[in-house]
Order: sequence, then structure tokens, then C-alpha cells
Amino acid sequence: MTEVLAVRPLLPASSLADRLPGAWTRDVVLVTAGVGLLAASAQLAVPLPFTPVPITGQTFAVLLLGAGYGWRRGLVTMLSYLAAGLAGAAVFSPDPATGRARTGEQMLHAPSAGYVVGMVFATALLGWLSSRAWD
Repeated sequence: MTEVLAVRPLLPASSLADRLPGAWTRDVVLVTAGVGLLAASAQLAVPLPFTPVPITGQTFAVLLLGAGYGWRRGLVTMLSYLAAGLAGAAVFSPDPATGRARTGEQMLHAPSAGYVVGMVFATALLGWLSSRAWD
């Protein structure tokens, strides 16, 4: 008697976002929604008295986008977010001194600029890891 064992594949075929129908429309809608999520989560800022860098909701959004979108779509979303901010959209975290969202030029000189650049790499890395079932 032959017994057949069901083997679970080591690598999933796609990210969570790839399971939605429609390729081009899906990607445009997901990237736009991701940029909106990043912009909204940046506004949830808690200033700390001992550092010029506030705690924002972006950390959660970056991890969520990386795990749910995969590395390519997550990277495109983060780069689109940066492009929108550098083009003048008010998507970055508020300046603790004024309470208004930083412009693109202000963000380049802000203490948290390195964090934003690091978020690009974090999204891509987490997306790459999630595509290999490490999420």
C-alpha cells in the first residue's frame, strides 16, 4: 500500500497583496493606499522631551506594508511616499516646534531624515523575508 504525504511548500507563491484580482489597477490602488497610510500614520506623532525625533505610527505602517505588499510593491510605495513629500505634499511627521507637517526640504535636514531612509530598506527587507515565509 502506497501512502501519499502532503508536503507544504517552503516558499509561498506570492505576498498577501498578490492574492487580489487585477494586476495594474490593484498595484496603483495599493500603492496609493499605502502612501495614504504612511502619511496618516506620520501625523500620529508623540514628541519626546529628550530627543528631537518623535515616536510616530509609521513604524507599524512600514512593517505592515512590507509584510503585506512584498518587497517590490512595498519599495515602490515607500519611494512614492518620499517622492510625494519631496514634491511638497504634507506627508511627513509634524515639526515639534511648529506643529505643522514638515516640507520635503525641512525633512532632508531634520534629525529623523535617516529614519525615513531606513524605512525604505526596512520595507524592502521585510517584504523579501515575508515572501520566503518569514512573516
